[in-house]
Amino acid sequence: MTTMTNMTVGDLAHMNTATTEVTATLREAAADLAGEYKGMLVVSGPKGLIGVISERDIIRAIGEGEDPDAMRVEEMMVTDLVTIAPGGTVQDAIALMDANEIRHLVVMEGDEYRGILSMRDLTQALLGVVKL
Repeated sequence: MTTMTNMTVGDLAHMNTATTEVTATLREAAADLAGEYKGMLVVSGPKGLIGVISERDIIRAIGEGEDPDAMRVEEMMVTDLVTIAPGGTVQDAIALMDANEIRHLVVMEGDEYRGILSMRDLTQALLGVVKL
């Protein structure tokens, strides 16, 4: 039986993540987020993952007066990624999210992208394990 104490990031991370291109506008990225029911998009380039952009990033840009039809994803995306390995523990993931005040972690195995782990994934895992 899987419990929170032996569950790993790799057990919970999603490989089927929504993506966008660096040249997309913030409006296009927002539409992608809405259409996929996701909170973060992986920004891909010729060599794979180059950054991420979240709903919070888009809201912040608009709140600061940026034009969502003019500003490109590449101008707002995060490239200094907070990552975790697939073998990381749930406790490690929660600690990283808390310390960095984020809701998503990029799961990497060395230089290879493995998926996204969200706070929602952690919450659903907890609710599936803990009997309330």
